[in-house]
Amino acid sequence: PIGGVPEFFITGLSGGFGYNRAINLPRADQVYNFPLVAGISDSSKLGGVNGNPPTNTQALQALGTTIAPPQLGSYRLPAGIKFTTYEILKSQAMLVVQFGSDFMIGLLGVSGLQLPDEKNPYVGAQMAFTVTYRASTGLLALEAVLTPNSYVLSPDCRLTGGMAFYIWSKNLPDGASAGEFVLTLGGYNTRF
Repeated sequence: PIGGVPEFFITGLSGGFGYNRAINLPRADQVYNFPLVAGISDSSKLGGVNGNPPTNTQALQALGTTIAPPQLGSYRLPAGIKFTTYEILKSQAMLVVQFGSDFMIGLLGVSGLQLPDEKNPYVGAQMAFTVTYRASTGLLALEAVLTPNSYVLSPDCRLTGGMAFYIWSKNLPDGASAGEFVLTLGGYNTRF
């Protein structure tokens, strides 16, 4: 533990630097499995072995070319944080800034709780979120969704739902215009 106030008690930090590779951030419903977020708590998600941090080669192999495709002139700075709020809400998040061929900033993470406690929970709620801005498209996007770790009384009784807010700050050739936005929230059928 690093410390802080009860509202924001830091329990871990991580960071890195990447060059000549872009980064493809996941949709909100995939954040809890994304190696750069999951790796904050579990180094094996980033290629670490026996609880040890991964080497650069192991981390790059874990990310693969789908998450971190080669792209000359692209640089990124990720920073991760793990923290608790009143020892009830447990959160981990990653901020990534990508620059060079395109400027992108993204914040993604998960926050969750189990009540009344982690040993005998009746309620589990975990929210995954992404906030991204990409200069090339002028799109600011915020998404949040309940993960499969959300339930009431039993893990078999799942909670679902999510929200999204997109706003465009520039006109694009595909028809999106500056100032246009969309907001949606609710629980959706998996076929939608």
